[in-house]
Amino acid sequence: MIATDVFCGAADAQIAPSGHPYANLRHKIGVKESYRFHRLRVLVQRCAKSVVVIGSVEKGKHVWTKKDLIRAISARSGLDRADTSIIVEGFLYMISELLKDGKQVDLWKFGSFRVRHRAARMGRNPATNTPIKIAARRVPVFKASRDLKKQVNHGPNKEA
Repeated sequence: MIATDVFCGAADAQIAPSGHPYANLRHKIGVKESYRFHRLRVLVQRCAKSVVVIGSVEKGKHVWTKKDLIRAISARSGLDRADTSIIVEGFLYMISELLKDGKQVDLWKFGSFRVRHRAARMGRNPATNTPIKIAARRVPVFKASRDLKKQVNHGPNKEA
């Protein structure tokens, strides 16, 4: 089963807490698992070549949910929905954990996720117009790659 072997690398062993659903998947990666990672990468590349329109988009909405994404990846890759769900959930979990640690996540030809620090500042309450101190905070930021921007602007579904 590919999906159970996807999140078994060293990074998962460091990040997944003991009570997390992926905690039982930790073990050292070997030759067999490396081959499974390669097979998964090939499946993901196949998915990227042609998109299957499923779910909310067919109903006239232009918003894809996580469920729609899981269905589309499952349909293109041949994996069942449970395995695909583990992959998608694990991917999102890893990105959020890395961002919590203040690390940057670069996905080649897609974009990068990073944390931006916003300084404390003074703002105004719009109802009462009184000044309010807004605390400093960290916010997640996504920056699209040049290739993704090019695909979006020159793709077949481009609206003028």
